[in-house]
Amino acid sequence: MMRKYGISTICTGVLILAATACGKPAEAPAPAPPPTTMAPMETTVAPEMTGETLDLLKDAMGWDNYKESDAMSTLAVVTSDKGEALEVTYDLKKGNWLGIAKPAGKDLSAFKGIKFLYKGEGKTNRLEFKIEDKDGSNFGMVQAANMAEWTPVEIKFADVPYMWGGDKELDLKEVRLHWAVSKQANDQGGSGKVTIAGLELIP
Repeated sequence: MMRKYGISTICTGVLILAATACGKPAEAPAPAPPPTTMAPMETTVAPEMTGETLDLLKDAMGWDNYKESDAMSTLAVVTSDKGEALEVTYDLKKGNWLGIAKPAGKDLSAFKGIKFLYKGEGKTNRLEFKIEDKDGSNFGMVQAANMAEWTPVEIKFADVPYMWGGDKELDLKEVRLHWAVSKQANDQGGSGKVTIAGLELIP
């Protein structure tokens, strides 16, 4: 039986919650669906990272790398003051979005949510975090990509908003995790960098 889940993000800084999709990775990347808008949600400081660690960020290999047009990105594992982190360097001078995706590698249905830290450099763009289940349903959040300080994000599976694809039921037994950078209306594009660390599951 699949469980219905709905979204709550908790982070410092300003959340920009406008659910969009920057493209669904598949055997051949599909065009991005049109953006939609969600009402802003209340924000608070996320708790310290104390959950079960997911080791996806410790290896730059095995990620699906997708993009629109001639947008470009490179991946590298770096050592940060938060431990090992995945660094995504991107260029949106030609193309409006790019992203990376990787299977979670385990059934997440026994957990309440997921959390991570990120920081970014560059001009104003959006960072999208998405959870994609087996039938292509995408759930997630969108916020500023160029946060200068480490910014904690916490997402409860019971509250995560539906974005696009599949159906509106999130099946956590087999999912892929996505991080994407996109240029929305009034964003500046260009080049930049996003660093992601502390990926954990909330028991």
